[in-house]
Amino acid sequence: MALCGDTVITSLLGGTPAAVPDHYAQASAIKLLPLAIPQVLVLGSHEEYVPLPLLDAYVQAATQAGDQVRRILIPGAGHFEIASPLSFAWPQVRAAIGSLLDGKLPS
Repeated sequence: MALCGDTVITSLLGGTPAAVPDHYAQASAIKLLPLAIPQVLVLGSHEEYVPLPLLDAYVQAATQAGDQVRRILIPGAGHFEIASPLSFAWPQVRAAIGSLLDGKLPS
Protein backbone atom coordinates (compact mmCIF):
# COMPACT_ATOMS: atom_id res chain seq x y z
CA MET A 1 0.00 0.00 0.00
CA ALA A 2 2.86 2.42 0.65
CA LEU A 3 3.62 2.47 -3.06
CA CYS A 4 0.14 3.69 -3.97
CA GLY A 5 0.07 6.89 -1.94
CA ASP A 6 -1.02 6.30 1.63
CA THR A 7 -2.59 9.68 2.32
CA VAL A 8 -4.74 9.70 -0.82
CA ILE A 9 -5.99 6.17 -0.25
CA THR A 10 -6.68 6.53 3.46
CA SER A 11 -8.53 9.80 2.82
CA LEU A 12 -10.58 8.26 0.02
CA LEU A 13 -11.45 5.11 1.94
CA GLY A 14 -11.93 6.75 5.33
CA GLY A 15 -9.05 5.22 7.24
CA THR A 16 -6.39 2.55 7.24
CA PRO A 17 -6.99 -1.09 6.25
CA ALA A 18 -6.92 -2.03 9.94
CA ALA A 19 -9.54 0.61 10.81
CA VAL A 20 -11.96 0.07 7.91
CA PRO A 21 -11.20 -3.30 6.27
CA ASP A 22 -14.66 -3.49 4.70
CA HIS A 23 -14.01 -0.26 2.78
CA TYR A 24 -10.84 -1.76 1.31
CA ALA A 25 -12.62 -4.98 0.37
CA GLN A 26 -15.38 -3.01 -1.39
CA ALA A 27 -12.83 -0.89 -3.29
CA SER A 28 -10.53 -3.74 -4.29
CA ALA A 29 -10.93 -4.46 -7.99
CA ILE A 30 -9.08 -7.76 -7.64
CA LYS A 31 -11.51 -8.94 -4.96
CA LEU A 32 -14.48 -8.07 -7.19
CA LEU A 33 -13.35 -10.31 -10.05
CA PRO A 34 -14.66 -11.36 -12.43
CA LEU A 35 -16.06 -8.06 -13.67
CA ALA A 36 -17.43 -9.67 -16.85
CA ILE A 37 -16.52 -6.68 -19.02
CA PRO A 38 -13.52 -6.14 -21.31
CA GLN A 39 -10.81 -4.10 -19.62
CA VAL A 40 -7.82 -2.12 -20.84
CA LEU A 41 -5.30 -1.00 -18.24
CA VAL A 42 -3.00 1.78 -19.41
CA LEU A 43 0.14 2.57 -17.47
CA GLY A 44 3.18 4.68 -18.14
CA SER A 45 6.68 3.29 -17.80
CA HIS A 46 7.43 6.15 -15.37
CA GLU A 47 4.37 5.54 -13.18
CA GLU A 48 5.12 6.56 -9.59
CA TYR A 49 1.83 5.77 -7.85
CA VAL A 50 0.63 2.40 -9.14
CA PRO A 51 3.33 -0.27 -9.02
CA LEU A 52 3.63 -2.33 -12.22
CA PRO A 53 3.72 -5.62 -10.24
CA LEU A 54 0.33 -4.69 -8.72
CA LEU A 55 -1.12 -4.06 -12.16
CA ASP A 56 0.35 -7.28 -13.54
CA ALA A 57 -1.08 -9.27 -10.60
CA TYR A 58 -4.50 -7.81 -11.38
CA VAL A 59 -4.21 -8.67 -15.10
CA GLN A 60 -3.24 -12.25 -14.23
CA ALA A 61 -6.07 -12.63 -11.71
CA ALA A 62 -8.64 -11.09 -14.05
CA THR A 63 -7.57 -13.34 -16.91
CA GLN A 64 -7.71 -16.42 -14.67
CA ALA A 65 -11.20 -15.34 -13.57
CA GLY A 66 -12.30 -15.31 -17.22
CA ASP A 67 -12.20 -11.59 -17.94
CA GLN A 68 -10.74 -10.19 -21.15
CA VAL A 69 -7.92 -7.84 -20.16
CA ARG A 70 -5.15 -5.98 -21.97
CA ARG A 71 -2.28 -4.06 -20.39
CA ILE A 72 -0.78 -1.20 -22.36
CA LEU A 73 2.53 0.24 -21.15
CA ILE A 74 3.36 3.65 -22.63
CA PRO A 75 7.11 4.35 -22.66
CA GLY A 76 8.11 7.62 -21.03
CA ALA A 77 4.68 8.36 -19.58
CA GLY A 78 4.01 8.95 -15.92
CA HIS A 79 0.82 8.85 -13.88
CA PHE A 80 -0.64 12.12 -15.12
CA GLU A 81 0.24 11.87 -18.82
CA ILE A 82 -2.16 8.96 -19.13
CA ALA A 83 -5.08 11.15 -18.08
CA SER A 84 -4.27 14.27 -20.08
CA PRO A 85 -5.65 14.66 -23.61
CA LEU A 86 -2.83 17.16 -24.21
CA SER A 87 -0.02 14.67 -23.54
CA PHE A 88 1.99 12.59 -25.98
CA ALA A 89 0.40 9.47 -24.44
CA TRP A 90 -3.17 10.45 -25.28
CA PRO A 91 -3.35 8.99 -28.82
CA GLN A 92 -2.67 5.51 -27.39
CA VAL A 93 -5.20 6.04 -24.59
CA ARG A 94 -7.77 7.30 -27.08
CA ALA A 95 -7.16 4.32 -29.38
CA ALA A 96 -7.68 1.93 -26.47
CA ILE A 97 -10.95 3.65 -25.56
CA GLY A 98 -12.03 3.53 -29.20
CA SER A 99 -11.36 -0.19 -29.38
CA LEU A 100 -13.50 -0.80 -26.33
CA LEU A 101 -16.30 1.33 -27.77
CA ASP A 102 -16.09 -0.78 -30.93
CA GLY A 103 -16.58 -3.87 -28.76
CA LYS A 104 -13.07 -5.27 -28.93
CA LEU A 105 -9.82 -5.12 -27.05
CA PRO A 106 -6.84 -3.36 -28.60
CA SER A 107 -4.23 -5.70 -30.01
